[in-house]
Amino acid sequence: MLTKIGFWCENIALTAGEDPFLLDTYLGPTPSSAVRWMWERARRSAPQLAPAPAEEVACWLAADGEHRRAVQVLEYGSVYLYGVLDDEVHYLFSARPVHVTTAHLDALMTGVQPLRFT
Repeated sequence: MLTKIGFWCENIALTAGEDPFLLDTYLGPTPSSAVRWMWERARRSAPQLAPAPAEEVACWLAADGEHRRAVQVLEYGSVYLYGVLDDEVHYLFSARPVHVTTAHLDALMTGVQPLRFT
């Protein structure tokens, strides 16, 4: 089965002494789609944070060229990671390239579930 590069995204909450808590995930077909997902997830999460961390997220989202830099990092094949600390919880937004089957990426782009023969 053929594989292509996809982009796996996660939003995780971390607290000291606890296991990470997975808040949300996304598998995107392009670096741009992965970055858009992270930006949208962060934008929706910011109002739930205390004022200082919410402002930090807003600055990250508005930073000149940061979206472009994130896409370039993913295109290069590296992990893009952003984190913000709110009280005792560290929220992480990440994206990384992964190999996925072409059927799964095609399904992402068309909204159709790939057929599985097992």
